[in-house]
Amino acid sequence: MSSFAVLVLPLLAVATLVGVICTSVPRRRKIAVINEQEFPGLSRLRTVNGVARIIGLIVGIGVVTLVWLQRDAYRLGLAIFLVPAIFALTQILATLVAGVLTHDAARTAGSAGLEIRRIGTYLPKRLSVLVAATTVVLALALSWTTGVGVPDDMGRAGRAFSFRASGDPAFTATIGPWPGSFYAVPLTVALSIMLVLAWVAISITVRRPRDASDPEIVRVDDLVRARAVESILAAVGVGVAGTLFLVGVLVSTLAIPQNSVPALLRLAGWSGVLLEFAAMAMAIWCAVLLVLPGADSRLRQSHGSAAAKSEAPS
Repeated sequence: MSSFAVLVLPLLAVATLVGVICTSVPRRRKIAVINEQEFPGLSRLRTVNGVARIIGLIVGIGVVTLVWLQRDAYRLGLAIFLVPAIFALTQILATLVAGVLTHDAARTAGSAGLEIRRIGTYLPKRLSVLVAATTVVLALALSWTTGVGVPDDMGRAGRAFSFRASGDPAFTATIGPWPGSFYAVPLTVALSIMLVLAWVAISITVRRPRDASDPEIVRVDDLVRARAVESILAAVGVGVAGTLFLVGVLVSTLAIPQNSVPALLRLAGWSGVLLEFAAMAMAIWCAVLLVLPGADSRLRQSHGSAAAKSEAPS
């Protein structure tokens, strides 16, 4: 299978599936109507966050397109590996900017609250668990591929994988490209920046002050916060799962019969294939959450209750 088919066709499949899901599955929910004359701050809060999400998606797609077009000009395809993280960063930055611009939108003149809100209140449990699990799997995968990677024929560290052929143990074969240190180190840096920025964005979103004495402000503000936190986590999911998919693509070359790899390494290759499918499903789901935002059902049922607590007083 050509490198074009290996890398481009799955991406086209993802784009197609996202389009189908977005048009055929009305899974997301709209925030209730706001009295804009009585609560202009809430209207601005909702509008700015909605517009920021759309702008983030447009900018993200544009940046990814530019990186993709220049993929051959930057370090032997490293740009392709950085695409998921770059896209995730644009989404996180968009949400972060929206949070800064609407910092006081839910606060009324003269209001002062002793309310405390915890980040855990706004984290969607299932998404949080899956994003954390995917991140751990990616870290383990990159640790292994880095540990077994060897220099390629041009001496570039970690860009190839060497093994003894199953039919002739005396013969050592080398395949590449391989997701060793050549790709893993810059990926780790980019993904670490993404995770730190995501934590900052979530913290700013949750700690944003508001007038906790007005139930309407609390209701709408809780839903906006929940959507923002969900979008940040979904962006991280796209970044991590997209990267894991690309790592799986290269590891899966061990499963190709022509490579004559030993049985144990062939098993690793098929594990790479499984990672591809799992990571693709995760990336699609997170992409749908970004395109069709919603809110945590727990907050819908008990929005603005006294149970909503935070890490810092507002």
